[in-house]
Amino acid sequence: VIITTGGFASNVELRQKLNTGPWKEKVLDSSIGSTNSFRASQGDGLKLAKDVGADLIDLDYIQLHGKESPEFCREVQQTGIRVIKAFSLRTPDDLLATENYATCCDYFLFDTPCNGYGGSGKSFDWEMLTHYHGETPFLLSGGLKPESLDALLNFSHPRWAGIDLNSGFELAPGLKDAASLSDFIYSFKQNKYNL
Repeated sequence: VIITTGGFASNVELRQKLNTGPWKEKVLDSSIGSTNSFRASQGDGLKLAKDVGADLIDLDYIQLHGKESPEFCREVQQTGIRVIKAFSLRTPDDLLATENYATCCDYFLFDTPCNGYGGSGKSFDWEMLTHYHGETPFLLSGGLKPESLDALLNFSHPRWAGIDLNSGFELAPGLKDAASLSDFIYSFKQNKYNL
């Protein structure tokens, strides 16, 4: 089971490095573990993956939420960092875009479309994932909140590998409710929600 969540306030050294120099204003968020989400141009993103991933925090995964090409994703993988590529889903046809990324991403993240980068806090129709027949495992995102456990219990897909938690667990923008996250993750793992 993979669970990712945003908010990198606990890693002071990473926050200082990313808030200066070429990375300033490019960070979306990063997890309390070792998954990070960045907004960067493809050239900057690859340099960031190399500079930050290898040297600073032993980064395992990077979430890419922009218009990164399959070639770029492959280059990031070649740094030793595993790639989670986000796709916004409006219709089942949006799943076709994943085909070009199957060999260069370790996971897909399926999310609700929104303006700009990051999450909207809204769910999408998970039923459209019955049209996903790819081999790449995926994380479910988009509007997950403490009340989502029952819906997750009823969701099933052979490639479903985990969840991405973010704004549904915030007390204020960027401020996570640690107790709510902890309770949710514990309950999710205890019930193994069809994974």
